[in-house]
Amino acid sequence: MAFPMPPPALPLGLPKPGEALPVELADKCSDSDNYDDFHGPDDWDGQPWEVIFPSDSPLLTTTYKSFDGLFNALKEFNIKNQIGFITLRSQKDKAKIRMIKYKLVCNKSQYNPRESTAKIRNTTTTKLAANCPFKIIIQSLQTNNYEWSMRIIGPLHRDHGRSKDLTEHYHWRRLTEKQMNLLVDLCLDKTISYQSIHKQLYQK
Repeated sequence: MAFPMPPPALPLGLPKPGEALPVELADKCSDSDNYDDFHGPDDWDGQPWEVIFPSDSPLLTTTYKSFDGLFNALKEFNIKNQIGFITLRSQKDKAKIRMIKYKLVCNKSQYNPRESTAKIRNTTTTKLAANCPFKIIIQSLQTNNYEWSMRIIGPLHRDHGRSKDLTEHYHWRRLTEKQMNLLVDLCLDKTISYQSIHKQLYQK
């Protein structure tokens, strides 16, 4: 099971420490100024839409020495564009020592490579998109001294609009109150990597 990317700071739409996760707020729009550059999620006209990565974006033009460096830049892009990803597949090198590749998909997609053995839970507050085609590859190549780079496989989103609130995403809503309080504390600490956050959440 994969968690969507935790944001680098206290996530928009999350409850304050000690409060339960407000699932009932999933249908309310956020008033955050971070969304001013975009039409509201309610403006979605039902058509496929594209998240635009500027041609000079470091995400497309730069290699990163660490996976965390690239991932942190991608997290900021996600928050600004009201989208989220999950890891569909990961791949290690032939020696099974180093992780060299991740395939990320829209976390509102129902796509599952093992449909015969696993099901994605439907909820009453979020409509999952049927096979949203958006995909990204993050890869570490030996020819680039194992630095990390990103490329877009499918730029379009389909059958859903931008997220109004983090509580639209199933993986956020399923966190317990204890996990949520821990997540808030960890996200406020800029020195903690996303892998450490992910690991500590699973341990709880």
